[in-house]
Amino acid sequence: MNEGSPSPATSAALARNLTTARNERGMTLGGLAESSGVADSILSGIEWGKQTPTIELVSRLANALGVSFGCLLQSTEHPVAVSENGVQVTLIDRQDTPRIIETYLMDLCPSATRYAGGHPDGVEEHITVLSGVLTAGPRESPSRLIPGQSLRFRADGPHIYRSGSNAVRASVTVIYPEHKHDAPTVFDVSLPWPDNGEDWRIVVKLLERAHIEVQNGVDMRRILFTGCPLDQDDAIENLEQYVLEHRRKKGSLALQVHVLQHPLPGLCVLWRGKRLSPLDKDSSHTAWDTAYRLAQMAADNTTSPHLDPITRAELMQIAGTGPTLHAALAAEAMTLHDLPSTPCGISCKDPAIRSRPRTGRGILFEDRIDVDAYEAYELVHPAYARQVLALAGALRAAGVSPRARLLDIGTGPGLPLEMLLQLIPDLQVTALDPSETAFRHLQKRFSGHSGVTMLQCGIDSFENTGPVFDAAISVGASHHLDTALFFRATADTLAEGASFVVSDEMIAPFRTVEERQLNLVAHHLYYIADTLVPIPYALLSPEEGEVVRAFRRHVPVCLSLATARLSGALSYVRDLFRIVDKIALPEPVSHPLMAFYRFHILELQALVAGLDYEVEQKTYAQRLVALADAEGLSCVHHQRLYKTQGNGEWDAGTHLFTFRKQ
Repeated sequence: MNEGSPSPATSAALARNLTTARNERGMTLGGLAESSGVADSILSGIEWGKQTPTIELVSRLANALGVSFGCLLQSTEHPVAVSENGVQVTLIDRQDTPRIIETYLMDLCPSATRYAGGHPDGVEEHITVLSGVLTAGPRESPSRLIPGQSLRFRADGPHIYRSGSNAVRASVTVIYPEHKHDAPTVFDVSLPWPDNGEDWRIVVKLLERAHIEVQNGVDMRRILFTGCPLDQDDAIENLEQYVLEHRRKKGSLALQVHVLQHPLPGLCVLWRGKRLSPLDKDSSHTAWDTAYRLAQMAADNTTSPHLDPITRAELMQIAGTGPTLHAALAAEAMTLHDLPSTPCGISCKDPAIRSRPRTGRGILFEDRIDVDAYEAYELVHPAYARQVLALAGALRAAGVSPRARLLDIGTGPGLPLEMLLQLIPDLQVTALDPSETAFRHLQKRFSGHSGVTMLQCGIDSFENTGPVFDAAISVGASHHLDTALFFRATADTLAEGASFVVSDEMIAPFRTVEERQLNLVAHHLYYIADTLVPIPYALLSPEEGEVVRAFRRHVPVCLSLATARLSGALSYVRDLFRIVDKIALPEPVSHPLMAFYRFHILELQALVAGLDYEVEQKTYAQRLVALADAEGLSCVHHQRLYKTQGNGEWDAGTHLFTFRKQ
């Protein structure tokens, strides 16, 4: 066994595999360093082929990336080996369907020991000794094996390999469990594929029963079809047409019916109820009447899902020509009344402002999220404009002067601030954002605006040289920062008794890492599922068609897995990310409604970044209030503006908080 310098081919294979695995996950080098506990200088050396990791380091990187050990060693050219403290492992075979099975040759020098941590849950190892005497197995109860003897054990806990006075060679096969995508759930009912009118009448009866069960409190109901004689595309198209006809007859939008394509073709029924909460209106401010009226029309969609022709024409006019706030509210009202629409504020990625690779340290928003696309398409995010209207109302309710000196934290490209100034034009705003790309968009949007001062920095590095601010706001930024530091630094800029109004996304309460991840998946996918608008594929470019098809076919499956609390949802959403991330989309979009799917890509980017805890650090509403309180900011008002997961006021969705400095 040679523990000297690895061959250039080995270093190249490790560099290629690590870079590929990291990029497919969307993770930055700094993020991988944080999650694996490996210095980013070492990671950079590995990815440049200048440094070869030890066995332990490969194991830590694989666990942090959520891939198998062998995924980082695989090569079509020659076997790749890594070593450490007299132990060398060489990958000699790897298969990844239907489950991952990897076979290694393990060589141990005399008196060598390898202490291994646990593999992911459910992983088993099968060891066969070829020469020498090996002590191996679970660390608390290892077995002594001579040549020809084998041992099979669960390897998801600490285990050990130890040689005696002579060298040892053994074959080690690592067997990973199959993904749980196909696991049946308590929400499933199955029946044969319907091939005549009577069979479809049975489906109608089952669907009506599912509606009753779900509207009365069951989280979800899935109807799966066995023995489908059609190919997958034809089966899905048949079911999509069936759902379209069903929605026309049913009328109510309180329940959603989605088509499933995995594990079997089927239908999924989810309760959505009334997604939007009503906003308090101060009738003394007639200039805001249009905005409030549009917001109320959107909130009324479940009780009156059909718009009369006059109202529809008015909304189309406002969505197409109105100021950004009114246009976005009108388009959302139409979309929630089952007439998908995009506002005139939707644009396309500006070729004059492009994200540039950064060389500085630290992780910023643009490292995981396409800021240029965020600027162009985020306006179709559910309740995006509505939160600005609610925020303006909260400032007014808190007694903040229309000419107040206001601090805007995490302004981003500045779209919410633009809409806020359409309601309160005389505010004197200092806008902070550390993102270089977002700041360029911010400068373009407010160039020449005397009431907006822009600074490229975060609240943690902001040095206020003037008097304290009358109030502060933050829209969609608290979860991109260390939240406690976010509140502490903001409190330092405010006068006693001043208000801090925060609008942001919250996930459902959690206690464990896996519970948080599943809640995160469900939260983001509800935003996507609520806007999976139909677009004829013939009107799209081939690449856009791929994206639409991927979201329409994968999101309902993944959402159903998350609702069933199955961890398979986590790997499924990463698979969706890998599919979509490889598709290069044209600019501008071929069809206006494609803006929704560009927003879906942003939401998916945020979701996988949140799973990695990179630039996305969402918590739940009660914990946010507790964090603010610990930093001297008491919550005096709270409202959930848009519902994603859960029906309670403190469950997941878009929330608005008014804090007051104690």
